[in-house]
Amino acid sequence: MKISSLTNPRWINNTFIRNVSVVMSGTAIAQVIAMIIVPVLSRIYQPDQLGVFSLYVSIITLFSVVASFKYEVAIVLPKDEDEATRIFLLSCIITVLLSAALLIVCLVFDDSIAGLFGSPELKRWLIWVPLSVCAMGLYQCLNYWSTRQKQYKRMSKSLVGRQGSIASSQIAAGSYGFTSLGLIGGQIFGQVIASTIWLFQTWRESSSLFKRNFKVTQLKEAARKYSEFPVYSTPQTLVNSLSQNLPIFMLSYFYGSAVIGLYSLGLRLIQFPVTLVAQSVRQVLLQRISEAGQDEINLNAMFKKFTIILALIALLPSMFIVVFGPQLFKVILGSEWMEAGVYASWMVIWMFLSFISAPALVLMTVFGLQRRLLIYETLLMLARFGALFVGGTYFSVVNCIAMFTLVGVVFNTYLIVSMLKASKERVRKYGG
Repeated sequence: MKISSLTNPRWINNTFIRNVSVVMSGTAIAQVIAMIIVPVLSRIYQPDQLGVFSLYVSIITLFSVVASFKYEVAIVLPKDEDEATRIFLLSCIITVLLSAALLIVCLVFDDSIAGLFGSPELKRWLIWVPLSVCAMGLYQCLNYWSTRQKQYKRMSKSLVGRQGSIASSQIAAGSYGFTSLGLIGGQIFGQVIASTIWLFQTWRESSSLFKRNFKVTQLKEAARKYSEFPVYSTPQTLVNSLSQNLPIFMLSYFYGSAVIGLYSLGLRLIQFPVTLVAQSVRQVLLQRISEAGQDEINLNAMFKKFTIILALIALLPSMFIVVFGPQLFKVILGSEWMEAGVYASWMVIWMFLSFISAPALVLMTVFGLQRRLLIYETLLMLARFGALFVGGTYFSVVNCIAMFTLVGVVFNTYLIVSMLKASKERVRKYGG
């Protein structure tokens, strides 16, 4: 099959792509909302306030991604509706129990946790971590349940509604003079409202199905049958999440909340297009491979084409931020955020490589290289920790971020090169 068929509208206009488009449109709108409020937030809140908020978000993100021990991913797998329902219920129950355990930890060790991150102000917000984790965990369960039910419009509307609620709450609270309360309170309010509404809608439609399958013996059987998710997927996801949030934790420890505010806002602005386009590429490339069949398509040529296209898309914007980052941030966010542009001018180099490595990550999944991916992510996390520890101990924050960037460049380059080699071997073995 020729690679030119990638642009053939016949494979674009199918049900799967239309469904992906619905979800991606919601994701895009939510991302746009989050992006356009950044200049507003930067003029309402101070860097140290945004730093505490970023630290709070990193903590709840670390736990929420594994809140149900990844059982939620299995909701879409069974052919039997009752079995899928039991997995959904199991996921929700585990999420609630984990959140309850976190509540005990936050109540007992609040001083120690705040001290660990070098942020005394964080202490008064730790009591809300379990609620946020529970709301986000249930939201993920509901997302997979709605995927199974093909309720893509609801998923899209929920994404937009959640981000809209968070944004409006944060701006309104900040306008009335609230500090970290406006940022963290807005995050909690938006997430809880979105999860509660979605949960109510789901219960109203499927309560009889849930009641029929809420049996302890059947839930235990479902837990045993899909035990590979907590055993294998949970560690990988946790390592990845810890690796992603490690800079927030360690920069907070070494340099304080103000630096975290500058770093997180800089990362937030340059990460928006990367996240959106990378997600789209993963969806489209996976669909293209599954439709054509791996034995009928030259995966090596497709991989190179997607990687080159992404590189061409991102090259000029990345170079612009490298050269003019500080001045750009000063104009968009205000003069006190100019240093965030200095951080961004370094981080965008790593982000560029991360952006163009999206096809490589897809091929890792397609080739069944989950074990290699876990090893890769573990080594990446350790290398990031080493760079941040050495940088934070001996160097300035800019040099520390530069060292962190260098780690990202090396690992993403390795990922791209290794998957280029793997796809070539695949072509030789199976005839591409």
